[in-house]
Amino acid sequence: MAAVIEFSRRNFHRNTGGPFAAGIFERDSGRVVVIGVNRVMSFQCSSAHAEVMPISLAQKLLGVYDLGAPGLPAYQLWW
Repeated sequence: MAAVIEFSRRNFHRNTGGPFAAGIFERDSGRVVVIGVNRVMSFQCSSAHAEVMPISLAQKLLGVYDLGAPGLPAYQLWW
């Protein structure tokens, strides 16, 4: 969670999307899968919110379209 807070801080200080960040974590191990930040203004995309970006990035990284699919670890979104 400290990394999510740091990403949020950096996003604000760099003026790249406001003080918003979120992360996808493996529920049982706590392993960070990916952290994303708000990119609404820089992407000119209303769905590029901090809670949506890590979901999209995790799906791409893991090569799946369903983070709750059978055979995958349980994931949690924190923001």
